[in-house]
Amino acid sequence: MDRLLPCTIVLLLFINTVKTDGCHKRKFKEDSFVCVCNELECDSFEPVTNPPKGLIYSYVSDRDEHRFHKDTLDPKTLVNTVTADSIKLSINVNETYQQIIGFGGAFTDAAGINIKSLPDKLVLDLTRDYFGKDGLEYNMGRVPIGGSDFSTRPYTYQDDYQDLNWTHFALAEEDLEYKIPYIKLANDFSGGLKLFGSMWSPPAWMKYQQRINGTGILIGDPGEVYYKAMANYIVKFLDEYKKHGLEFWGLTTMNEPGAGFNPYYPFNCLGLSPEQMMFWIYKDLGPNLEAAGYGKDKLKLMILDDNVSLLFRYAARVLNFPIASKYVSGIAVHWYENAQFGFDQFDITHQFYPDYFIL
Repeated sequence: MDRLLPCTIVLLLFINTVKTDGCHKRKFKEDSFVCVCNELECDSFEPVTNPPKGLIYSYVSDRDEHRFHKDTLDPKTLVNTVTADSIKLSINVNETYQQIIGFGGAFTDAAGINIKSLPDKLVLDLTRDYFGKDGLEYNMGRVPIGGSDFSTRPYTYQDDYQDLNWTHFALAEEDLEYKIPYIKLANDFSGGLKLFGSMWSPPAWMKYQQRINGTGILIGDPGEVYYKAMANYIVKFLDEYKKHGLEFWGLTTMNEPGAGFNPYYPFNCLGLSPEQMMFWIYKDLGPNLEAAGYGKDKLKLMILDDNVSLLFRYAARVLNFPIASKYVSGIAVHWYENAQFGFDQFDITHQFYPDYFIL
């Protein structure tokens, strides 16, 4: 894995979209300034073009003055000692690295609540700036399946009825008010998002601890009724969103399966060990997705969806088991522990399992 690649691409992404003209600065304590956008004025955007022959464009940002400030420079005036003969570039076009799936954010309840509080014009401006062709061109969106730690309350899609057939399954007000409308709007600006769903917790009555938040694991074992029902719960979610005109590119097995074993996490959780994940995919989730028309050719199933410290442990357990790994396309990873654990687990996991993408 080329460790410089993500940083380089993020820089180019912003260079391709942001212009400093019209930036109305605001500073928060010791942090860098931001450009304030309101109904009357907003920093503008422009597409990047090639510079005139022999010249280069320079973009500069800093904490106090510039935000992607653009200058046109003549390389001959920068370093007198540089000549055409003194610089030699060797490019091996046959050596390639990972492909970039995309960039994006999450359509959480919290995001929707804040977006809905804005005037209509700013809602459009905000969405255009993130997803539009003249904006950041985000092309991915994560959608919580039920409540998450970005919700104002813990909830699932069938909290009040202990029915494993999901006859009372219904999307929540949060889906209808804070998620679906803004996903559709973003879709309009982007031309089509790669959406992927992640569940934080099934209903409390499916868990030994009988609660949505905090430590908890599912009743029984993979292959038994509760694990089969949890797989069908996810299928019901995908079906309900399809009724609203939204289809999903991908799905993760569970948000932070390690959190459900940690008593210090107060948000929606479900503990799922590497072994439980492997057998659940093999016995329940994979076959149920496939039978419902969400097989590997239609939906990218990603394992883990947790911190880098767990990356190789989960990958090794699930991906070494062919009757489970045949349903899997990739691995979802969080970035919270970068400073502590570094990139070694990314390198090792990619080396052992190069056919599975890491998102």
